Amino acid sequence: MTAPHSATFPRGAVMAPEDSARKWWTLGVVCAGTFMLLLDTNIVAVALPSIARDLNANFDDLQWVIDAYSLGLAVLLLTAGALSDILGRRHVFVIGLVVFTTFSAVCGLAWSATVLDVARGLQAVGGAMMFATAVALLAQEFSPAERGTAFGVWGATTASGVASGPIIGGALTQGFGWQAIFYVNIPIGVVALVLALTKLKNVPGEQSAIDLAGTVTFSAALLAFVFALIRGNDYGWSSPLIIGLFVEAAVCLVGFVAIELLSAAPMLQLSLFRNRTFQGVSAAAFAVSGSAITLVIFITLWLQSILGYSPLAAGLRMLPLTLTALTFAPLAGRLSARIPPSVLLCAGLLLVGAGIAYMTRIDAGSRWTAALPGLLVVGAGMGLTQSPLAAASVAIVAPAKAGMASGINSTFRQVGLATGIAALGAIFAHTILAHVKAGLANTPTISQAASIASRIAAGGAQDVVDHTRGNKLQIEHVAAVSFTAGLTRIFLIAAALAIAGAIAAAVLVRKRDLWAPPVGGRPGPGGPGAGPPTTDGPPPESPGRSQHRGGDRPVRGTDVTVRVPMRERSGLIACAVAFASIALVAVWLDMLVVVPALPAIAGDFHASTQSLEWAVSAYALAFGVVLLSGRVLADRFGAVRMFVVGLSIFVAAAVACGLAPNVELFDAARALQGTGAALLVPLTFAVGRNAFSDARRELALGSAWGLGGLALLAGPVVGGVLAGEADWRWMFWIDVPIGIAALALVPLGQHELRGAYARIDPVGPLLAGAGLTGLLWGLTRGPDSGWTSHQVLPALGAGALLVAGFVIREAAAKDPILLLRLFREREFAAAAVACLCASFALFGSLFLVIGFLHAVRADSPLRAGLELAPALGAALLLTPVAAVLSKRVGARPLVPLGLLLQACALGWFAHAATADVSYARLIPGFTLLGAGVGLLVVPVARAVARSVRPQEATQASVTNSALAALGGAFGVAGLTAIFSRYGSYSAASAFPDGLDAALWVAAGISAAASVVAIPIIGRRDAREVGATVVGPRQPAQTAGDPGSTAPGEPELPEVRSRQVVDRPERLPEAAPAQPPRPEEPEAFPCPVCLGEGRFTFHPPQDPRSEICRRCY
Repeated sequence: MTAPHSATFPRGAVMAPEDSARKWWTLGVVCAGTFMLLLDTNIVAVALPSIARDLNANFDDLQWVIDAYSLGLAVLLLTAGALSDILGRRHVFVIGLVVFTTFSAVCGLAWSATVLDVARGLQAVGGAMMFATAVALLAQEFSPAERGTAFGVWGATTASGVASGPIIGGALTQGFGWQAIFYVNIPIGVVALVLALTKLKNVPGEQSAIDLAGTVTFSAALLAFVFALIRGNDYGWSSPLIIGLFVEAAVCLVGFVAIELLSAAPMLQLSLFRNRTFQGVSAAAFAVSGSAITLVIFITLWLQSILGYSPLAAGLRMLPLTLTALTFAPLAGRLSARIPPSVLLCAGLLLVGAGIAYMTRIDAGSRWTAALPGLLVVGAGMGLTQSPLAAASVAIVAPAKAGMASGINSTFRQVGLATGIAALGAIFAHTILAHVKAGLANTPTISQAASIASRIAAGGAQDVVDHTRGNKLQIEHVAAVSFTAGLTRIFLIAAALAIAGAIAAAVLVRKRDLWAPPVGGRPGPGGPGAGPPTTDGPPPESPGRSQHRGGDRPVRGTDVTVRVPMRERSGLIACAVAFASIALVAVWLDMLVVVPALPAIAGDFHASTQSLEWAVSAYALAFGVVLLSGRVLADRFGAVRMFVVGLSIFVAAAVACGLAPNVELFDAARALQGTGAALLVPLTFAVGRNAFSDARRELALGSAWGLGGLALLAGPVVGGVLAGEADWRWMFWIDVPIGIAALALVPLGQHELRGAYARIDPVGPLLAGAGLTGLLWGLTRGPDSGWTSHQVLPALGAGALLVAGFVIREAAAKDPILLLRLFREREFAAAAVACLCASFALFGSLFLVIGFLHAVRADSPLRAGLELAPALGAALLLTPVAAVLSKRVGARPLVPLGLLLQACALGWFAHAATADVSYARLIPGFTLLGAGVGLLVVPVARAVARSVRPQEATQASVTNSALAALGGAFGVAGLTAIFSRYGSYSAASAFPDGLDAALWVAAGISAAASVVAIPIIGRRDAREVGATVVGPRQPAQTAGDPGSTAPGEPELPEVRSRQVVDRPERLPEAAPAQPPRPEEPEAFPCPVCLGEGRFTFHPPQDPRSEICRRCY
């Protein structure tokens, strides 16, 4: 029998794997499109002064750059939602993606403000189609129990798209011009289009007509209202034109209401306004857009116009708002399953109101830090509101009307944004004009007051000071006072709007009004509150909550239904993969992130740049040593638990790095950060071991290595941007909110990933750590103190002895942290040597090349970091190519080729790096270096995984990662020692000589490693470890007859099974066949908890579908 009200399944029915994968592809595509269209809401904020200068635009024109886009979204979201319920959500999403990408290109080509405004409006047509279908696409793919996670990710994307607009826009505007903020949409749109066409499922709704009359009247009402607000200061609020526009807006709005009441297929069901929750959600959406998002526009104008920051610097100073929004958005998604949406919406809007109210303290003499606390609080409020708004908007109506409901919610967001910018912009401009007239009274420039006020409001305060005749100091003071006075006034209004929205959410939003289908799939009450009772829902005493607390699942091959936990295996895998990816990016990004900032760090600590090589070496050394023990700790205590411990250490060490008062404490904090990083990585290998089959594990590990390689090259670029435009301490403080968010979201105690039990050996890591530290210290001190001095020689000798002791102990240990027998395999040894040499050359050469850019070319940290962009770009292009090729041709041709490209790049640098070299001559070297890394990392990782037994793949990958980090640490120390023998940091003329010698050594090591890598196993080798063998499955044996089949058991078909094929000479002697005990069936990984346990059910048709007793 099945449990009451459980779903009925046919015999053998299971969830198709492609269905499970498709929903995550859908989430990715929808998030990409949403991020792109919301990014364009605020990405223009920091570019407005540049647009005004290039297109000779005034403040009204700049308002239309934003309002044309917002109005287009607001007007067409409802129509696009209805259209998606007719044609299908995927079709409408794809059409919108094409339109949006096309007119993004037109915006970049605009030659006047009018053309730009029109193109922005047409760009919004495509954005409306994507935005209206985004939430509906997620709702159709994810069950109610999974929507909290999906909407949490989507909410984080929404918050980051809005909040990161100024940062991305500032970087693109300063580096490539304002046109780049539109051109960047083209490659993203093309990739998203390909994925949407291949991965999304089209599910048409029930609507059969589009309300064209309602669309026209609604558009006319909004357009007239916003135009009147924007032009009110120019024409006069009592002028016939402005009054006529307000009257037209009112008449069109009344007509729209009448049309919707009489229409058979209205675009907006006015009956929804009878629902208090609908009223509250709509008010909250309007309030958050009209207050928080509008704030971003005016704050970025203040940073550039009054404080004089560049576009990139202004964008980076919006980073606190972005990070807090990213931190709280996924947290809100997780809390939405436990806390009513009214509480989250109210709390978020109250935080927004409080943060904006705090920023009313800004005056003419304030610096940007005066707004910092307010930005943090506003970002937290924005993050808390995104997921509840998305979830509640589609929960108000039946699933078939999800497109319309999503469009309604998005419409109120965009109406709030358009109205907020227009209304607050009008008040802002009027306040500035009043203060300019008062400040310039009785001066010759009073006749230009209107023109001056318009240019100040448009972000051109500095242009006003430079090009206006009169007292420059007076004009500058008037500009600052008038601008901040306008900010204060609109901030008060925005804060009041946010608080009013919080009150509306608290009073109107009710949990019981939200729609949730019961277990049987029919409309009715259940879940997190339900709509009005229906006659076909479950009985009152059984409200159908099993889909939220758990579910019923049949065991394939039987007629038995078992109760399994709510969290499906796919959800656990996705969560674990997400955290593992975050860990990899953080770990490898921080390896070299400090290198572009070393001159600034040395200046603050009054230390030489050469002495700061420990900033890299200490991190890499601690990471490599602790990683070997981290694997054992993760197997013993759980990878998720060690992830939490490592992340806590990593974040605490990042804070210590940012607060370090001297170079000694800074290096110690970097070593501690490397320790925490080492405890993060085992989660990656645990996911590969538990979540992927043997056939796919090498691909997963290779992908992880590819991600790490890209993060390694991205480190100097990110570090240069942060150190150049903010402060080098931001390189570490940026880890804090991200780490806190990850700690809040990690599912500790719910699911754990463990490996085989192993004894913890504390002596081995101590020997390795002490010995390697002694060797590294000797290499570092040798050039200054002399290689035979009483400090260096004993350190090198003691280090060598301790390392030898470590090797001897590991060879004799029962549970070693380093499996020395792996090096007996020629393929593994070749891959390990190739990885060690590549890391040695790469780390050391990048350390010295970036030093060359600082010392010889006198580049700033920002410029030095950005000059490494060709390497990152080449790696981004070739890493996925190498992943595909390694599957087809194997690692043998790719690894030597990657090492040869790296050797050629280093040789090019050694030849071209002269005292008067131009950056153009260095570009080929950077490109070849990135290409070498892109071709190298994934094939090496896959070769390591394929060269050993499947059960040893994790240990092999951990060993390879540790060798890569240790190679980098010794590469920095070794190549710097060679550099010091022939050159000097202090003299720019002597720097190229030392660099030349060090780089030729690194090039030789890379070239030699390419020869050593030739024995790496190829895909088409005859002897392939862990090959898949096809053969008949052996029937079960009985105690009486080992070769017979159990009574009544049918003959089994041929199945594929994993068998380890090793060298014949190493096969152990075959032991006498022992019949298995019937009461102890063979253990397989449980598909629910991923653990190996004895199963309750053991059907012969498919033993891998069973549920272990713990989950049962």
